[in-house]
Amino acid sequence: MLTGAENDPRGGFRVGFKGGITINRNDWGVNWNAASRILVSPKVTLELDIAAIRRT
Repeated sequence: MLTGAENDPRGGFRVGFKGGITINRNDWGVNWNAASRILVSPKVTLELDIAAIRRT
């Protein structure tokens, strides 16, 4: 989702984005040991907050 777009004080143009996704860590082979199966959920939510600046 686009969160904003504007010129910054230095004259650059900035845009912001936000998003997220939930993945199953077992699908990616992230399983360290038996304790992690009990203590850590296999579902992990990744939240992204990204700012991009156009270069001239």
